[in-house]
Amino acid sequence: MKFKTTWVKSGVVLGITSVALLSSIYFTSNTFAEKSKLETYDLTQTEFVQPKSKIEYIRFDHNDGTYDEHWRDVENKQERHDKYTKDGELINRIIVLDSGKRVISIGNEGGELEAYTWELPSKDAAENNNLLQISLIKETKDKLKDKKWKLNKSAKLNSNVSVDEIESLNDDTKEIVRLDSETGIPLEREIYEIKNGKEEKVLTETYQFIDDSSDLFDVDIKAKEVPADDIVVEKE
Repeated sequence: MKFKTTWVKSGVVLGITSVALLSSIYFTSNTFAEKSKLETYDLTQTEFVQPKSKIEYIRFDHNDGTYDEHWRDVENKQERHDKYTKDGELINRIIVLDSGKRVISIGNEGGELEAYTWELPSKDAAENNNLLQISLIKETKDKLKDKKWKLNKSAKLNSNVSVDEIESLNDDTKEIVRLDSETGIPLEREIYEIKNGKEEKVLTETYQFIDDSSDLFDVDIKAKEVPADDIVVEKE
């Protein structure tokens, strides 16, 4: 079940009020019956180590040309999620600050940006505080361990990084993941749907650790304060 949030007074799509919902949009477990007898590629041998003073960055490129960008700062417990049209125009931006308590939403209304902000109830804020300490890249890596993989090829990007390309094939979907062969950290993930024997790429995810950016979570337009009670969560 997916959730979305709208602020009914303005009609601007504000996105997700809780990091718990925001984090579950793309990181879903496998629901397809996997084909057996794939050559096993072991992802359990490497341990994940969170780089210090690094921000996690994940980009989602959809098959219609639209894309999303997500940043999570585990150390300072804050994050940001942007959604763009295929032409690179911002649709909306969600920023979560103050250890999950403060939410800022920026929406694009006819080419003009409007910003709204609110504080979450203490229960939701406490949940966010816990979730913001979780690495999304580690979470992705852990979920990859639940699938059967075969090694397609190995390559060396440079003198320091060796990359393995692995593949998981299911009845309805195929995944190709490129990862650091030493750490097991994913670098890129491609998801294909299989229909009538034909493959169509529906999503590409790329993962990076970036240096801290002082302005990444700043808001350069005035945000209107609204009560949390005016935020309506819709289920779909």
